[in-house]
Amino acid sequence: MNTRSLLLLLLTISIINNSALSANENITSPMNDHESENIVTIKNISGNNSNEKKRNWSLAGISLFEPVQYPNAESDIYGMRINILYGLHRDIYGFDLGLVNKADNVYGFQTGLFYNDVSSNMSGFQISIVNNVEGSTYIMQTALYSNTVKGSMGGIQTALMKNIVDGTMSGIETAILLNSVRGNMYGMQTVFVSNKVSGNAAGFQFAISENAVSGNMYGFQTAAAFNGTGGTMAGFQTAFMLNGVHGNMYGFQTAIGCNFVVSEKKQSAGFGDIYNIYTDQAKGIHSLLGEKNADKGNMYGMQLSIINGVAGSMNGIQGALFYNASGNMNGIQIAGFYNYTSEDLNGFQISLAGNNTTGNVIGMQGSLFANYSGEMTGLQIACLNMQSFNNQESVSRGIQFGIINYSEAIEGVQIGLINWSKRMAGVQIGLINIIQNNPVPVMVLVNFSSRL
Repeated sequence: MNTRSLLLLLLTISIINNSALSANENITSPMNDHESENIVTIKNISGNNSNEKKRNWSLAGISLFEPVQYPNAESDIYGMRINILYGLHRDIYGFDLGLVNKADNVYGFQTGLFYNDVSSNMSGFQISIVNNVEGSTYIMQTALYSNTVKGSMGGIQTALMKNIVDGTMSGIETAILLNSVRGNMYGMQTVFVSNKVSGNAAGFQFAISENAVSGNMYGFQTAAAFNGTGGTMAGFQTAFMLNGVHGNMYGFQTAIGCNFVVSEKKQSAGFGDIYNIYTDQAKGIHSLLGEKNADKGNMYGMQLSIINGVAGSMNGIQGALFYNASGNMNGIQIAGFYNYTSEDLNGFQISLAGNNTTGNVIGMQGSLFANYSGEMTGLQIACLNMQSFNNQESVSRGIQFGIINYSEAIEGVQIGLINWSKRMAGVQIGLINIIQNNPVPVMVLVNFSSRL
């Protein structure tokens, strides 16, 4: 049969098919009311809905374009449908092959050279340049350009350009340009440019450019550029440039650039805010990371980067090549340049240039150049050690060891070239020793007092 004969056959079948359908719709039943009621009863017992027309079906379908097709568009296909240009039927159970495939529901295998469109649900495999499902999809979509699911997706989406799911994604997405889930994501996203989840995520995100979760993230984020979580993060973040959590962090953050756990979202936070830290450290920290909040901006775990910042409480370890900053610190801060705690420190601060705790310290501060603290219980070692400057109510307890040691009031020992305390119960050992409330306030080599 040549192409002309095939087209004439399809056209004839389409005319007959549509004529038969119209005739069936116009037939008036000769049955009386009693007979009709019996038929309705029999239909209801057999499980049919009496308000619906009887669905036509066929083992096979073929279409040039709708309506030049067999069977008609109101029919179901149980078997295989072949669409020369495009076909339109209700439900497909089996194989759907063609240039453009359209159906209400598909259960099986759908492959279109250009486009697959399902107006309701898809269960099976879709392969095309573009796949679109208005309902939910289960098993797998593969596209040269894009996959779109308006409902939920359970299975695998793989596309050269982008995957989009408006509902919940449970499974795997892989693309070059974009993976986007507007609901929750449970599984894995891998992309070259961007992974985005508008809801919560549990699983794994890998991107060359960025990973972003607007809600909570439970699992792993790894990116060459940026990782961001808008809620709580429990797990592991690793990035070349920046890791950010706007909520609480439970786990590990590692980056070449910066790690931040913030209590407020900043429209434009960067090195300008970091510079402000050095002009007014407390103000600068809050400018960069946000104000202290019991529900957001707290870290439980470890940060490793060039710059680390936690708006609230840091519970664990901060290790920075350059700078660490936190609200409360319960643990260890180690920095190549400087450590700053805007409130209390319970633990250790170790750096080359300096350590500064605005609040009280229970533990140790060790630096090559300078240590600053409020009330101190423990040990300070640096060229310059300062405790509770101009706070007359504060009393420190412990040891200061350096070139210059100063304390507002201390119970303990000061060892250095110059030791100075306004009030002291203890011993000073150095070249010049000053205890202002002593009967003899200035002594050489040794000075001591038995009361504050």
